[in-house]
Amino acid sequence: MIRSVYASTIVFLGLLLSACGGSSTTPPQNQATVPIKEAGNTVTTNGTKQPGNTTDTKAAENEEKKQELLTGLSTKAPAEDVAASGDTLFVAEGDKGVEIIRIGYHDRIDHELIGIITGINATSLRLSEDQTRLYIQNREGYVNIYDISNINSPKRIKIMADTAVDLSPRTKNGLYEFVAKQEKGFIVYDVSNPSNKSEAAVYTHSPAFEIVLIDQDTKALVATKSDGIILLDISDIDHIREMGHHAIAGETLGVSVDEQSGLLFVANGTRGVGVFNLNIFLDTMR
Repeated sequence: MIRSVYASTIVFLGLLLSACGGSSTTPPQNQATVPIKEAGNTVTTNGTKQPGNTTDTKAAENEEKKQELLTGLSTKAPAEDVAASGDTLFVAEGDKGVEIIRIGYHDRIDHELIGIITGINATSLRLSEDQTRLYIQNREGYVNIYDISNINSPKRIKIMADTAVDLSPRTKNGLYEFVAKQEKGFIVYDVSNPSNKSEAAVYTHSPAFEIVLIDQDTKALVATKSDGIILLDISDIDHIREMGHHAIAGETLGVSVDEQSGLLFVANGTRGVGVFNLNIFLDTMR
């Protein structure tokens, strides 16, 4: 018997967050709120090194390191997962639901809280391939599917058991699926024949709480929870190898990449969400 699921209430705010982590009180569910406006701080994204002695390699490395982490976004509760879609970021925050944040790019990063999906104990997020649906997995074992074609008015359209929804990342050619098993690593399945999915590889060298495929599905970034993020070469499924590691303070629970802006978003538990310059981040791992 399908268990009851709390009705989702979408509470929209006009809160412009500061990059320093300004906080506010979460409104009770089913209660209207008055929009609040605050001045937001901005963080430059220009990764160009300052002119100086080109032989001073150490100074150049230090400058690059500073430009790698662009900003941190504070959240109402620990960030358990993230999903980026264009200029919109979704953050799963357990029993506080899902924050919907608009991200501004160009020469600086601005961020504005435009809504909250409440009534869901959100643990993980996925976006449909066409970016019009958001899949929110809750702690009770169900997936809430939202129509986000109008980001200002998300609508829940279906609730399904998590076993009935395939949310793991797949290669664009449809050959492989990567299923994170948390402390046990991950499993790669051959899904070229949907009616006969078979195990193609098992990776147990590190935990895998979230996996995102990059570089035309030849590499993967893996969130390991307690050991930052690892970069894997997955071009040969039979010989998956680690290319690099990036330590991140706190827990690394989720990861999402927006290729258009070149930004990497990391769900960093109680530290909120880290926003990184993807290219510089990768360069430090190779």
